[in-house]
Amino acid sequence: MNTENINLKDYQYSDGQEIDIKMQGKLLETLLDVLDTIQKVETHYGISDTYSIKTKEVLDKDKKVVKVEQELKQYDTLQSYATQPFQVFKTQLGAVAMEMLLTLKQIHLENIEKGIAVKKGVFEIAQV
Repeated sequence: MNTENINLKDYQYSDGQEIDIKMQGKLLETLLDVLDTIQKVETHYGISDTYSIKTKEVLDKDKKVVKVEQELKQYDTLQSYATQPFQVFKTQLGAVAMEMLLTLKQIHLENIEKGIAVKKGVFEIAQV
């Protein structure tokens, strides 16, 4: 296949499709730092037009939260709207960066558990 004329943006993966990515460990560290910076910069404080009147956590088989379903209601009085606490919001870019950051953190954690990534300042002595 001649790859010179391929537009990479014309191709996508199906939902849930897993792929193997091989990269240098230092690149992973850099990506973690960059994504962490983006998600922090793209975090803002504000107030919402709605509030949750009903919340339900959807759990997976391991009892981990995979989704939170909310029923929202719009504030209907000035007093209720004006007295709400400020909340943390992320822009769309911040949310995407956060998703990528959490995914890469999980990969990094798995590499730590496998002994591939070692604690900073810890070096193995080479066998002579």
